[in-house]
Amino acid sequence: MVRERQGQRQARRLRAAAELAAAVAAAGDVAQLYQQAAERAAALFDAEWATVRVYDPAEDVLVLRAMAGPAPYMPAERLAPGTGIAGHAFAAGKPVLTNAYAQLIHGQPQVAGRPGHAAMAVPLCAAGRRAGTLSVRTCRPVTYDADDLAVLDLFGRIVAAAVERVEAQAQ
Repeated sequence: MVRERQGQRQARRLRAAAELAAAVAAAGDVAQLYQQAAERAAALFDAEWATVRVYDPAEDVLVLRAMAGPAPYMPAERLAPGTGIAGHAFAAGKPVLTNAYAQLIHGQPQVAGRPGHAAMAVPLCAAGRRAGTLSVRTCRPVTYDADDLAVLDLFGRIVAAAVERVEAQAQ
């Protein structure tokens, strides 16, 4: 029974990744691509918020480019690398998962007091460089695991490849 549920969960995730790949392949511009990624990540992980942030090297900040989810919340427009779950993933250059968001951001006044229980974020790497992040967060007592993080990382890789394609076509 448990094995069957895990198999169904994995099949649902793989379908979601394939659907994301098809959606971003059809996206006409980068903004549409980012919005598709945020919406599909929020839905798949039952998250209140999903965000896509893009790195601005001139200001050394991650800039919010897309947000989706059912909860009314407006995250910071600009986030320093190393700040919050997205900033941690970007600074480390690797996926980050926490099921204790308040502990992760402890001592960071820029994000203190913001809601969140479980969260995951992955860097978006395009053309061999870190270009931004994709993250999800929930206030509900949900527990994300390594499999969830691997799927979000797959989403991030799909998005990064699509961004490269759109930027190459624009040039």
